[in-house]
Amino acid sequence: MSVRNGRAFLAIPGPTTVPDAVLAAMHRPAIDLYSGTHLDLTAGLLADLPKLFRTRGQAYIYAANGHGAWEAALANVLSRGDTILILESGRFATGWGEMASAMGVAAEVLPCDWHSAVDPHKVEDRLRADTTGAIKAVLAGNRYAPGAWDELGASCSMMERRADDASRDVTNWLKCYFMRDRVDEMFTGTVSSVVPFGLFVTLDEVFVDGLLHISELGRDYFHHDPARHTITGERGGQVFRLADRIRVKVARVDLETTRIDFVLPEGEPVPAKGH
Repeated sequence: MSVRNGRAFLAIPGPTTVPDAVLAAMHRPAIDLYSGTHLDLTAGLLADLPKLFRTRGQAYIYAANGHGAWEAALANVLSRGDTILILESGRFATGWGEMASAMGVAAEVLPCDWHSAVDPHKVEDRLRADTTGAIKAVLAGNRYAPGAWDELGASCSMMERRADDASRDVTNWLKCYFMRDRVDEMFTGTVSSVVPFGLFVTLDEVFVDGLLHISELGRDYFHHDPARHTITGERGGQVFRLADRIRVKVARVDLETTRIDFVLPEGEPVPAKGH
């Protein structure tokens, strides 16, 4: 029996199906990290991240695994010379404490049994003995014990929606980045949505969407019919329908707003007039 490998998909956080056009754009040579587009992109991200995390402080970007999250938590919450209490509940707890020590934080270890839960009475006794409030944080590597499940569910749903929005924004930006060098090129596509202000067209092969604004449809007054998903010219009777095949030219690509605008090519046929 022979097994054929399937197509490879981007799997971060994945699996996520990525259009071929975006994959092709990702195969371009890396941009210069120290000039041009990358600097502008980084500056924009650094300006917007505090809004995302609802902080007035300055945000930083760095690539890391879960240990990097440990480091970020320590750096954001503690200062050099602070004292923390490490609950020796496992290797992760002690490892987190070792990282804190390396960052200049005084880590006090409360011995525990790795094979059983932390004794809360020991923790209480040690914190009560800290009459000066020297201990600024307690670190433990045990599993998270949630409180109210409804609140946890609401928080997870909110974060999931935020992640979906972020993924959509990144995908749209990558599509625009791919199309920025295709301005003035002609494409054939399908009308994927009919709205009062025009048509959204999905291009063949590259699977990129853009707007054909109603002002680009010709010198006529067009009526939008949401029930029939059409836009019809009042005088000329020209009808644009959902799923119409149409030829368009890329007019503008805006990376800032992640918007792609189309126009109708001069001298080329458009969908047939209505009956």
